[in-house]
Amino acid sequence: MEKNRKKIIYLTSRNAKDRREWSGTLFYMAKSLEKNSGEVIYVGPYSPKILVFILRVFRKFIEIVFRKKYNINYNYLLVLAYKLHFTSIIKKEKPEIVFAPSASGEMSLLKLDCPIVYLGDITFELLIDNYPNFTNLIKLNLWEANIIERKTYNNAEALVFSSEWAINSAKNFYGIPDYKNILIPYGANMDVIPKREEVINKKIEDKVKILFLGVDWIRKGGDIVYNAFIELLNNDVKAELLVVGCTPPDSYKHENIKVIPFLNKNKEDDFKVLYKILLDTNFLFVPSRSDCTPIAFCEANAFGIPVITSDVGGITSVIKNEINGYTFPLSTDPKKYADIITSFYKKITNYNELVISSRNYYESNLNWDQWGKSMDQLFDNLIENSKSKMK
Repeated sequence: MEKNRKKIIYLTSRNAKDRREWSGTLFYMAKSLEKNSGEVIYVGPYSPKILVFILRVFRKFIEIVFRKKYNINYNYLLVLAYKLHFTSIIKKEKPEIVFAPSASGEMSLLKLDCPIVYLGDITFELLIDNYPNFTNLIKLNLWEANIIERKTYNNAEALVFSSEWAINSAKNFYGIPDYKNILIPYGANMDVIPKREEVINKKIEDKVKILFLGVDWIRKGGDIVYNAFIELLNNDVKAELLVVGCTPPDSYKHENIKVIPFLNKNKEDDFKVLYKILLDTNFLFVPSRSDCTPIAFCEANAFGIPVITSDVGGITSVIKNEINGYTFPLSTDPKKYADIITSFYKKITNYNELVISSRNYYESNLNWDQWGKSMDQLFDNLIENSKSKMK
């Protein structure tokens, strides 16, 4: 018997068909829902151009006069514009469910006859002062944003987060009850995933190959990686560090460090380069100072690569110690990171066992198929509950 296919509105003002949006996450979520749940109806992209222009002028005014920032995505007038635009489209389509990924503003004021599911990897409370666009915000913006966020959470039948960290914020700061908060991990944003047999025999050969992947050297902990790498060399470990995604400051240079400033995995040639890098890499080393649940960690595990990282943000919901990597407090001395890698290099700890368990964790938890099936089950439950209430 064929599974019931649902009619799903994919609510976002962004272009979910564009792989560049949210590092491809919107695209891969949509494809997973199409495969595992039902018909996906796209209602974006949408931007009220005149209003957005006015808000950008207002933002500039705030910057010049008050020397503060203003994030226009959390403006109440913009949210009202979203309500007017999307309500008519959704009512015309008559979906069974509305899915709103990272679309707090778009769904905050919607009043619909079907369930709405919100998805995010962070709450507004957690964004404040952790990311450049959310530092030094004017109080008006903070007030607006928290009202919008709270209305969004109350408006949704379920909130899907990718970490316990985000769930705790929704519960403790916004007062959302436990039954509405659902944890479902993300997957790897790649069209081609290596077969299991391609990666499970990965070994440390004559030298340890370490990968640092990130566009923000400081926030992603590049300086920590550099200092740990120097400690490794001092331990007489033959090692190579590859930095992909940024150019480290001049003070972080060494003959054993190679840099590829940028790779666009949406381009075939760049993807082939990245794919080869991931096949050859022994450890992904990204001790972030602030992070949600990095997609790069899911991608690393798909290649059997253990991840060495920090325990900040939502990372511990993705990386489990001694299963698919290691997490450490941000205050950890670089020497401790080096000691962990050294233990694998000197075969004190079995590296291949960690490779296999990393790939196993990807297959059981960190892939888009498992995400789509979990979302489909959630949709089924919410639709059934909605029908029961209408009887």
